[in-house]
Amino acid sequence: MITLEIEHYNGHVKDHPKDAEFLNCPLMNYLQMQNIFGSGVATGRFAMGSSEPLGTPAEQETIDLDGEAPPPVLPTQNGEGSGSNAKGEQQGLGKRKRVVLDDEVAFFIGLTDAINGFAKAVMDTNTPKAAPGIYSAVMGCPNFSREALMFCLNYMMKEKETAMGFLDMEPDDRELWLRDHLGRNNFYG
Repeated sequence: MITLEIEHYNGHVKDHPKDAEFLNCPLMNYLQMQNIFGSGVATGRFAMGSSEPLGTPAEQETIDLDGEAPPPVLPTQNGEGSGSNAKGEQQGLGKRKRVVLDDEVAFFIGLTDAINGFAKAVMDTNTPKAAPGIYSAVMGCPNFSREALMFCLNYMMKEKETAMGFLDMEPDDRELWLRDHLGRNNFYG
């Protein structure tokens, strides 16, 4: 509701008679507008007064945090801290540094640990799926067609533990394993 004091209301309606229907009456859909636009309302030191023209930012209050802060402790080469650098000069940074709170430091450390843990988990799962050397071990077996060897190789590419066992076998045992696998899977019909 846009409300005006009675004197202000009478003066405004006298000057602007078309505004009378909008003053001192409830706004339609006010709750919905408040929900939509309420979070964007400037409050506190960011709010503008009624006498300030729109589109002109208000003068912001300058806060000097560095004036009240103790001098920063800078680490030296031996790891000890000092209030000034080695030459005794003040370091001119040009910009004010943001003070990081202990809660923020703990949050960032936790976030960093979580990201590093995730990266490690991704790297650990990114290991080769097939046993190294399995291709040459399978394809080097004599007395089998290329199609039969590829069928067995395809199985061993999916089953790494079986492939590792196959690599440890003697050549005669490899041939026996291949014949057994092809027979169990009805490769020859």
